[in-house]
Amino acid sequence: MFVQDGEVFASSKDVAEMFEKQHKDVLRDIRNIEKSLKDDDNLCGRNFALTSIDEPMPNGGVRKTNAYNMTRDGLNTHYQRHADADY
Repeated sequence: MFVQDGEVFASSKDVAEMFEKQHKDVLRDIRNIEKSLKDDDNLCGRNFALTSIDEPMPNGGVRKTNAYNMTRDGLNTHYQRHADADY
C-alpha cells in the first residue's frame, strides 16, 4: 500500500498477497468489475488505474507485468463483490 497526493492506494499485487490469491485471479476480478461499471467511467476510472510493475524472475531477471492501483473505494468494491463468495 502507498500514499499518493494524500490518498491511500493498494496494488492488485498487494490485494493478492493479503487474500492469499493468485495475482492473475485478482486481475481477472478487477477486469470483471470494470466491465460491470463500464457505464460509470467516473467510478471505474477513478478507483482502478492500470499500471505495470516489475516482477522478479527466478533466474534473477525482472519482467514488467500488468497491475492495478486501487483507491480505498476500489478496494472496498473489490472486496464487497467477493464477500459472499468467501473471498
